[in-house]
Amino acid sequence: MPLPEIPLEESNFGNILVATKQAVTTLALPGIAADNIVISKLGWIDVTTDAFPRIIIEPRTEIKNADDGTNERDDTVYSVMISLLFAGGLDDGELNMGLALYWRQKVWRTFINKKPDTFSTLTLESGSNLLRVWVEPGDVYIEPAKRQQLDGQYVLGRFLVREPRT
Repeated sequence: MPLPEIPLEESNFGNILVATKQAVTTLALPGIAADNIVISKLGWIDVTTDAFPRIIIEPRTEIKNADDGTNERDDTVYSVMISLLFAGGLDDGELNMGLALYWRQKVWRTFINKKPDTFSTLTLESGSNLLRVWVEPGDVYIEPAKRQQLDGQYVLGRFLVREPRT
């Protein structure tokens, strides 16, 4: 029996991934086509068919602390890895490295200590509220990408959501 297809927008995490993609796409980063900004998993890259440079927005760990939230609601931190990938050799000189670091800085600034209204397009399930968004540094060199003959780096976006327990 085939599994049902459920859109990303049916979960808070899925909505956060979609909003992250929208925010990164609006940056119009030089050299990266909007079609190359995708929600996927890093391990599913196909270097033979995927176009580069590419930005992959990937779900990572949710964090729930039993002491956070209220009696009726939990606080959940949703983590989103934003990977900037390009064909090997981009960092072979200062100008090319400058472009990669520029992309990183633009993405970083989009998520650093933002108020919830910054992500006004983010729709969460009923009773859920976005409390805070922040970014944490990631590696400027991704080893698994290198094994696929890609250069890559990432930053980690964190979204704090207060949501119903039911």
